[in-house]
This record gives sequence, structure tokens and C-alpha cells, in this order.
Amino acid sequence: MKYSREDEAQADAVGAVIMYKAGYNPVELANFFEILNKQGGGPPQFLSDHPNPGNRTAAIEKEVRNWPSRDYRGDSQAFQTARKEAVSTKQYGAQEISEGAKSGRWARENMENGAVPASAKAGVAASAASQTLTSVNFDQVKPGGQFSEIEHAGFSIAYPSNWMTSTGQSSLTIAPKAGASQNAIAYGVIVNTAQDANASSLDQVAQALVQNLQQSNPGLRQSGDIRRISANGAEARSVDLVSDSPLEENGKPLPEHDRLVVRPGPGGGYLYVIFIAPERDFAALQPSYQRMLDSLQVQGF
Repeated sequence: MKYSREDEAQADAVGAVIMYKAGYNPVELANFFEILNKQGGGPPQFLSDHPNPGNRTAAIEKEVRNWPSRDYRGDSQAFQTARKEAVSTKQYGAQEISEGAKSGRWARENMENGAVPASAKAGVAASAASQTLTSVNFDQVKPGGQFSEIEHAGFSIAYPSNWMTSTGQSSLTIAPKAGASQNAIAYGVIVNTAQDANASSLDQVAQALVQNLQQSNPGLRQSGDIRRISANGAEARSVDLVSDSPLEENGKPLPEHDRLVVRPGPGGGYLYVIFIAPERDFAALQPSYQRMLDSLQVQGF
């Protein structure tokens, strides 16, 4: 849930630069996404963790439009050698990849395998440590009685003053310091805005979002039906989700309770909020989460 479509677009731009410097036509990166779309069908643009192939193609073509022309290489022995190594490399499932990122496994293995330059080792080691959430007790994340307000991307929301905020282009993350790491949130709230030209109702928007979240978070399950609610006077939809928390107890992940709320957003789009906590603590956080939802305001409403 952490990475936005802006992060993915930046990754595509960097990938195009790498291909260009290596002597390959960067437009083929866009063609690659087109092939994936034709073979397996792509998820809708709306709220996906990855932009759909059509938008990626346009973005990559725009990125390389004014680059100096050059003779691009096609097949080569070096490419075939790299391809052979790639095919023989162990493949990890989505859940393994997600768990490895949460635990800092990949950063540690890169250190052990010599894949990190000496100049970057200190930073990578610190990152690996920050990715691991150790045992957290409720007193470490308990919201204080004082609330602050933040405005961002066409909306505003109140939040516990002893929690921290982090913003993306259209997203906002609010979490206690002890309840979040670089790649995982055990306690906190995510707010984001999005567009969906194909949706004709809040129910469709909510269901599409649940499906996209399930695609990018293996093991995430819907618990109960989508409900009609009011969010600070605006019509909204709410649905509960369950998954594994990044926190562990006796070597096993704690059950996690996520509550998704969707309502009309700025600019004719939609706004969604995800309230996150281990199941054991969700009820204790519910009053603070409800106060945050009741404070949510959108420009134009």
C-alpha cells in the first residue's frame, strides 16, 4: 500500500534511462507492458498500485521523445547469457516478496552477496533495520488526546498530535513512529485520492478498490459486506478487511484488521481512507479513527 502510481512512474522513467544507456530502445519497455496487457489483461487504472499499460506507454514515449537518436542493439550474446541466468534464478511468489521486503530480508541478502557498493552499505544496513517491526505494545502507539490538522491534495483531516505524517503527490500516511517502518505499517491511516471514469456508483468504486488491494497484498480478505455510512456529512462506503500484520508473536504474524472507507473526493474523483491495526488493538483505536473520519473534509463539499 505504500507505493503510489507516482513511484511506479518514476521507476518506469529510470528503467527507460537504463535501457537507453545499455544500448536498447527504451520504447520497448512500453511495448513490454502492451504484451503483458494482451496476454493476461491489465487491472483498471483506478487505484491500482501499478499504472495500466496504456498510461505507462504514453509516459515512457513522452520521456524518451527528445533524447538523442542512436542505433539500438537487438539480440546479443551478452543478452542471451543474462537471459539464461534469469531463467535459472529462483522465482519468488508475491507473498514471499512482500514478506521479504517487510522483514528486510532482501536488503540483508544484498549486503551478504556483495551487491551493495561500499559507499552505500551504511545506508542499506540502516534501511534493513528500519524495515523490521519488532514487538510493539499499545502504549507505544496509543493516540494522545490532542489532535492536529493537515491539509493535502484537496482534503484535510485531523490526527493525533503524537503521530507522524508523510505525504506523496496525492497520498497521506499518518502513523505512530513505533507502528510503522520504511516498507510496512502496523498501526496507522492511509488517505489517497483517485479517479475512476468507469465507476457509476460508490459501491463499484469500493469493490474495485478491494480487488486492487487484494492483487497487491496477497492474503488480504474481505470481511463482511460493503456498508453505507456517512463521513462528515458525505455519503460513503465502508468495508472491513483482514490480513497478516507485519508484527509477529511467537514467530507468527498477528491478525490484522483494516477498515476501508470510500467517499467522493476533490475534482470529481474519489477519496479513500484505510485504517490499519492488529485485530487485538483495533477496537481500542476505533474512537480515534472515528474522530479522524468525522474530521475529514474535501474541497468543494
